[in-house]
Amino acid sequence: MDFRSGTLLHFLLLRRRVDPWLLTIAAASILVVEKVSIVLFAWFVGTGIYYAIFRPRTLRAVDPGHAVAAIGLAAGAVAIHLLNGSLPEDGRYASYPLYFAAFLPMAAGMTLVRDPVRQVVIGMRAGLLMVAVWAVGALIVNALEGGAGPFRYGFGVTQTNAAFAITFCAIWSRMKVTGLTGGLANRRICFYLALVPVLATGTRATLPVFLIAGLMDIVHLSRRARTALPSRKVVTAAGLGCVLAVAAAGWLLAPSLESRFDDTIREVSALAHEPDPTKGGAPIRAILWGAAAQVIAAHPVIGIGGQRTITELDAHLPEQHRTMLEPLTFSHNALLDEWMQRGILGICLHAAFFGFCFWRIWRDGPPDIRENAILMGTLTVAFGALHYLLLVDRHVALYALYFAVVISCLRGVRPPFRPRVRICEQNWNGAGDRSQIGSSRP
Repeated sequence: MDFRSGTLLHFLLLRRRVDPWLLTIAAASILVVEKVSIVLFAWFVGTGIYYAIFRPRTLRAVDPGHAVAAIGLAAGAVAIHLLNGSLPEDGRYASYPLYFAAFLPMAAGMTLVRDPVRQVVIGMRAGLLMVAVWAVGALIVNALEGGAGPFRYGFGVTQTNAAFAITFCAIWSRMKVTGLTGGLANRRICFYLALVPVLATGTRATLPVFLIAGLMDIVHLSRRARTALPSRKVVTAAGLGCVLAVAAAGWLLAPSLESRFDDTIREVSALAHEPDPTKGGAPIRAILWGAAAQVIAAHPVIGIGGQRTITELDAHLPEQHRTMLEPLTFSHNALLDEWMQRGILGICLHAAFFGFCFWRIWRDGPPDIRENAILMGTLTVAFGALHYLLLVDRHVALYALYFAVVISCLRGVRPPFRPRVRICEQNWNGAGDRSQIGSSRP
């Protein structure tokens, strides 16, 4: 195939202009129109497969270590399901670990995008702004309609799934990129605006992420203040803006926040007695975790697969609570869910894969990327301790996308990126910060 031919060359030049916009739209659509994001990301995965067949040189964008880890996770998971006899009827739950390998071709499919992380960050910030406006509109409508009770909004999906996706995109949006102005610039406004829709969902498991991020930002601001104090006008304007924002958010969110706070107190108090599922989420989880422990005790090594887990978990629930808890198919704990499905071997596989990916990002990334990895790890632990983590398509796809894009870009194949953290730190602490992902544009 001659890539120098006129027609094909014009097509590639067109793709060079179009693909960055497609990647941005795909990222922005994750929180707003999920089907659009699925189609567009599938386009890049399919393009990567095409390039791998007809243009093998593009595979140099794929990090070899990440590829081996993802393929190893997929192969190991399938092998475990074969050993515990849950295939082929357990195809849905057995397929989730394969997502990480399925997204590997994206690294090659983004070949014509000069700065993939920059485009994704732009899309994430735009999507967060749209969701924040959406949340404020929903809260205002609820308030005007006289909704004085608890208000939990799901943005087209369940509240917990929406909170996870919004928080995940908010963390990703904190990456530093250049060439942006206004609301999409390198300020934390998009990240903290994401707190409004998260609070609107009523989900508490993602709030530690915003707390830790706030502490990080306070430390950064205090360091900057030592060298350059802002003017009095800037301080006054910022203070007035914060007061107005807090007052407006308090008026809109007060009923929901008060309700969720009361729920938390009631649930914690109920744990001192025999778990009663009518008292809230904590007693429900205590009952589910107890039943999960019984299932694990019978099959600790290789598990029993996803479909059998649903049946076995239901069978081990207390008789008096079975009718109420039967719709909850898993234990609401990522560790227990994985242990029941694929046993201790599955836990070791996933722990090794996630540990490798976060270590690779930490090793090769500059300071802002390392902070990003810390927040992603916090979200993984906090949300996974109380909810389904790797049993929802969008959750797994977001992790697979994050690892595929960030690790491949840190590999240093494209001109703006540097492959090793020692070079990143030299540039960060010395003359310029060109080592940041998406921060240099030759």
